[in-house]
Amino acid sequence: MNTKFITLIFVSFLLPACENKRAPQATTEWDDPLWQANYKALKPIQTFALKGRIGISNPQDSFSSNFHWQQNGYKSFKFRMYGAFGNTYALMNSTPDWTTLETADERFFEGPNASALIAQTLGWKLPLNYLSDWIKGVPTGVGRDKIAINTDGTLQSLTYIEQSSAQQNKVFNVSYEKYLSSDNKQMPAKIRIIEGDNKLILSIRSWEI
Repeated sequence: MNTKFITLIFVSFLLPACENKRAPQATTEWDDPLWQANYKALKPIQTFALKGRIGISNPQDSFSSNFHWQQNGYKSFKFRMYGAFGNTYALMNSTPDWTTLETADERFFEGPNASALIAQTLGWKLPLNYLSDWIKGVPTGVGRDKIAINTDGTLQSLTYIEQSSAQQNKVFNVSYEKYLSSDNKQMPAKIRIIEGDNKLILSIRSWEI
């Protein structure tokens, strides 16, 4: 028999064996195709508005009101909390460079960091620097191994660790408990955020995208 023919047959048997030994690539929930489609649809949206109820509680205080969030571009938002008759409790205007806060008793505060400003003035530990994305179901600032995805490709939960050199790190656990349909997109309808003894619940009635 022709030695070249024998060699060709031998090599043809070796090739599939080599191919089968390739290690499969590791996949995570982040790689889920439904999640990827949902993420790519929501991430670019930088102008939107939503209304609903907000509830804030900690060992020293609790508060609830209506709220309106208006996103006006990258890290630029207006956040208003108000009563049943439209009276404003707090109004925050934030840009990437500066944040202002007005309260019901006509006090005025300002500073470069939205989360720090509301903590210093009202005592609420809210992750406002990330909420612009988290509120629409996009886990900005969160490691890919710190999220869970629903079977329909929407965000189920995320864990965010805020590094701090001055004190113990803060761990924010965010759960997306309900969704509603708006402009052919599934948008969060109820979000629960817990950091230690601090709790924030957003119940969203409507979205404008």
